[in-house]
Amino acid sequence: MAEGEAVQIAPPDPVPAASTGDQRRSRVLRRYRKSIVLLVVAILTGVGALICFPTDSPVVADGGLRSVDLKAFFVPVNVALWLADDPARHAVVVTAEVVSNTPQRTRAALTMTVPATTWGATSRCSPQPSTCLADGASKIVNFGFAGWTKTAIGNQTLYHERVRVTIPGVGYNTAANEEYVSATLPNFEMWTYKAGAGYTRDEVPRTIALRIPGAAKYAWTSGPSPSINGGYASWLFTTPAGASTVTSGVSLAVQDTDSKLIFLAGALLGIAGGALVGAIQEAIRDP
Repeated sequence: MAEGEAVQIAPPDPVPAASTGDQRRSRVLRRYRKSIVLLVVAILTGVGALICFPTDSPVVADGGLRSVDLKAFFVPVNVALWLADDPARHAVVVTAEVVSNTPQRTRAALTMTVPATTWGATSRCSPQPSTCLADGASKIVNFGFAGWTKTAIGNQTLYHERVRVTIPGVGYNTAANEEYVSATLPNFEMWTYKAGAGYTRDEVPRTIALRIPGAAKYAWTSGPSPSINGGYASWLFTTPAGASTVTSGVSLAVQDTDSKLIFLAGALLGIAGGALVGAIQEAIRDP
């Protein structure tokens, strides 16, 4: 290089500028960051509130039997009716018992009113020994009891006879979920034959028992209250109701938990609402 010759310095490589799209997104994120955070909080707490809020609601038992009669040529000591569900066949399993304190030569009969299409057609009847009589939209079915058995209780001897039948396609007399239960008790009457008068109603003690899983956890709040024995709720009557009776209950433990969940859901909804309002305000306020 000659003396006095100017030295030329090459300029540095230019720094690539951010794209217009990146700059715009960066400005939007900076401007609405707080609003976005508040909106996310609102959505998450709102979803949490929906998850916490109880979903159970009161239930109604709209299936099963509505009328059951027992008939005999003697006055029994007491009678009982047990009902259990058979969900696979949408059926109710009926067990009836008659108790006498003297041996009997005749057998009692179980009579029920069922829909005319039970067992497939109006003209069809139960595969168990029975008789059926069509009556418009209904069908009256009669079952005979099995033989007598003898039981000794202390110094007392009792004679029992039972019959067990399944009525398909009629549903069941109870409905329940974790919090609520409802039961429709059939009108259950005892008729005894008296010479010259025919069958007349007798006010013997009658027990109706329904199988209800977890029956002990419910507090019965309307209608007659049952006694609980295992998975069965039992009602004792000395006079007929005259019609099917509806009774219902609630699980106090589940109800207490639901009250706490409702409070929590309300608090979460309050947070969600506040966060949403804050997000809107921040979005409007930002320059």
